[in-house]
Amino acid sequence: MTLIGKITSVHGVKGDIVLSHQLPLDFDTDLLDAIMIELNPNSFIPFFIKEKKETHDDEMLLTLEEIDNREEAKKILNKNVFAPPTLKIEIKNGNRWTDLIGFSLYDQNNLEIGKIADVYINGDQILLAVNYKEDEILIPISDELILANEPKQKKITLEIADGLLEL
Repeated sequence: MTLIGKITSVHGVKGDIVLSHQLPLDFDTDLLDAIMIELNPNSFIPFFIKEKKETHDDEMLLTLEEIDNREEAKKILNKNVFAPPTLKIEIKNGNRWTDLIGFSLYDQNNLEIGKIADVYINGDQILLAVNYKEDEILIPISDELILANEPKQKKITLEIADGLLEL
């Protein structure tokens, strides 16, 4: 199965979810009538799509047949989503924000902040979850804030606003 994204938020009270995905821009989403959600490690459960609406190039709003309220939707929040095994998808490569997981994050003064543990995408807002001083903190990222990106060294340097690390 192919990892296509992650459930990043719940939308509304009827259990709709937001799927942040890595599907190619030319992918026909009408082919996607079900998704496989990894509820537990290596446990993939099929969920059938009742309705879908593309909200951004890398995000879609889904109504699943099996979920009809916000509380049920919260149970699958932050879970990995895979394409059904019968659907072959070539995931787009490139500067995907999720590719930064595992990178070391440095600030503009070249001080190591910590390792990037996760990436949260909510529309145009992208946050890096970073392990910093035994806590997880969220750091906003955008193309404008990147001072250096060194994929071979798994290192990224960002302009981080003064006081953000002390929150």
